[in-house]
Amino acid sequence: MLLVFYGNNRQSIRVAVDDYLKNNLPQNANLTTIEADNYQLSQLSEAINTNSLFGGEQWFIIDNPQENKDLATEIKTVCKDLATSTNTFLVMEGELLAVIKKQYKQHAQAIQEFKTPIVKNRFNVFLLTDSLIKKDKRKLWIDYQLARHSGISTEEIVGILWWQLKLLRLAQITDNANEAGVSSYPYQKSKKNLIKFKTDELAEKIVSLVEVYHKGRAEAESELLLEKWILEL
Repeated sequence: MLLVFYGNNRQSIRVAVDDYLKNNLPQNANLTTIEADNYQLSQLSEAINTNSLFGGEQWFIIDNPQENKDLATEIKTVCKDLATSTNTFLVMEGELLAVIKKQYKQHAQAIQEFKTPIVKNRFNVFLLTDSLIKKDKRKLWIDYQLARHSGISTEEIVGILWWQLKLLRLAQITDNANEAGVSSYPYQKSKKNLIKFKTDELAEKIVSLVEVYHKGRAEAESELLLEKWILEL
């Protein structure tokens, strides 16, 4: 089965996928995420007919396939097979060209678009979490500047960064999303990126970010303190 969630509203897509998983993912299912960043050749073809050694359904999230040329090519080739497979595939896409959208509509059991309400110069704060989770200091600093330039408050930025750090920390100390009390997709993504952080680093970063928040409010220098925190990532 193939389901497609696409559009320019990344946050709404994530929520929709999480809600679908909460309501439909079998308890004994195996959930795997195939990301553009970590894609390996023929990974989709292998996933179509894969079976678990221990039973249970096979579910896959395919995250942003158009961002990887090889993955985009393969998903185009096997789109029909994904739809007819006994395994379940949830595709998360950005905005799509008409020809790609048409192919998905021909084969997917369901396709849904999520649009961001038009707000002039509004920056997508969830780009900050993507940079943080990959520990890309340069990209995070650039995203921070863009967010501030668009009028987003330092307090809101600190809040979204703290949320991602907390999720990483939960992924570090628990075995699954149910134990952590969070949704499957962001938990699994955080789990996969833990390798980028040292064992004690996450706890230290959480504490230091909270200090930035409180000290910034007291000294009215929150912007400079947060920028320093980012550059020391």
